[in-house]
Parts: sequence; C-alpha cells; structure tokens
Amino acid sequence: MRRLRVLLAPLAVTLAGCGVTASDDTSTAGADEVPYELLVPADPEPTTTTTTSPVSATVRVWFVANDRILPLERTLRSPVALDDVLGALLEGPTSGESLLGVRTVIVDEEPIASSVEDGVATIELPEGLAEMTPKEQLLGLAQLVHVATELASVHAVRFSVDGEVVGVPRADGSTSDAPARRADYAALTV
Repeated sequence: MRRLRVLLAPLAVTLAGCGVTASDDTSTAGADEVPYELLVPADPEPTTTTTTSPVSATVRVWFVANDRILPLERTLRSPVALDDVLGALLEGPTSGESLLGVRTVIVDEEPIASSVEDGVATIELPEGLAEMTPKEQLLGLAQLVHVATELASVHAVRFSVDGEVVGVPRADGSTSDAPARRADYAALTV
C-alpha cells in the first residue's frame, strides 16, 4: 500500500500545480483571462479541389518503314475523332523514330478534309500524292486506310479529289472507286 501512495503522491502534486481546483460551481473566464491562441478561430479544414484532366486514348498511327506500313502508338485526347488520327499522321514520326528509318508518305501541310457516314470515311486526297511513284502512292493510301480504320466507327475509306469520289489503286494492282478496306492493303503491312 505504501508503494501505491509513493506513486500517487507525485501525480497529486502535478495536478495541484496546474491550477485546476475541484468545484461544483461553473464559472466563465473573461476574454482577458484566456490565452490569445485559444481565442483565435481554428482554421477551417483544408479544401481539396479536384480537376478532371482530359481523358486520353492510345491509338495506332501507321507509318512507313522498309516499304511496308507499321503501327506506332500515339496518345490523343479522348474522344478521338477521324481528324485527330489524321492529324497525328500528318505530324509524322518522332525524331527518334525517324532515326530508325520510320517515315510517312503523307506530308501535306494542309489538314485532310474528312467525314464519316455509315462507317465509311471520306478523305480528300493530299495534292502531293498524285506526284508520287506508284509504290509511294500505295503506301500513302495504305497509311490513310489503316489510320482511319483504327476508329471503331470506321470500317472503310472512300477517297475524293476536290469533293469528287475517285478510284484509287489497291495493293493487288486493281483500281476501284469503292470504299477501300484494310484487306485491300494487307500485303503492305509489317
């Protein structure tokens, strides 16, 4: 028991030194008796502002390497439209990809006019395509068809010049004004 008193004695002295006395009466302290930091209103809870960044999507853009076309990934703002993937094609390969021999046949500086109706995209052919060799033309057409059909909403591509639908060569040597599909240029893919 003596040991318990010895342990409790310092606790009683400490509590008595705090200036708190036992009392049944309630009392109010004046503002001049309360430490300043207790009078200052507490800071409100910090607020967090959430901003939604634009959602992005990874799409394949088809470029040329060793007389074949191959897909390279690009990140575009979502939802991705036909003009977006065609714009990524017009931007061409990165400098690192170019060092590895990747290039594009489609280098026109003007955006390619395009529309989609019933799953068929209509793309205005770049003026420079007519001046290319037949092999380069095929690669350029293959690029355009593959890039456009990366979109779920496009399954074929019709080509036009000055708004008029034109026939274009296919990889098998034929020419048709029917909408072109990936299969028409499959022989040119890596």
